[in-house]
Amino acid sequence: MEHFSQLEDFGGNPPIWNYQFIIDETWALLKHPATADVIEDIGRTYRKLHTSAIFLSQQAEDFNSPAGRVLRKNSPTTLMLQQEPEELAEMQTLLKLTDAEHALLQGVQRHDGWSSAYLRLPSHTGGLIHLVPDSYTRVLVGQDAQARTRRSQQVDAHGGNLHAAMAALASEGAL
Repeated sequence: MEHFSQLEDFGGNPPIWNYQFIIDETWALLKHPATADVIEDIGRTYRKLHTSAIFLSQQAEDFNSPAGRVLRKNSPTTLMLQQEPEELAEMQTLLKLTDAEHALLQGVQRHDGWSSAYLRLPSHTGGLIHLVPDSYTRVLVGQDAQARTRRSQQVDAHGGNLHAAMAALASEGAL
């Protein structure tokens, strides 16, 4: 589950800066008061700095804290991936999903080479989308056996240097 704080449009003009702030495993920072306070400040203020904030976590419950509530309220766009049925029930309660949204989310699933997801936009709009990785992303983080094997072989061949491994994959046409 991902929460996005959208970049505000200031006076109809494009922002001067276009930064992205991405936190993976947000739950780990939200469970400690000191880091939760920082995350809350980010959720409240980064839009004013022309920054898009993305908070990634695997369970809705991770956002059920004072700082998590701030993120939920200040993140009008949410991307939801495939979930187990018991998690769907928690998501419906915590995120106040409508019955229609809950039904859409039940149809989200992982496929070979791509995934579907529910993209919730402001005012409970949005719909199902397809997430199809480009070739670079597929080679860099793909979990299919071929991608993992090729990536691992190149990383090993380049002494753990991921940059050099990706350059080698690109030169052999894998990208």
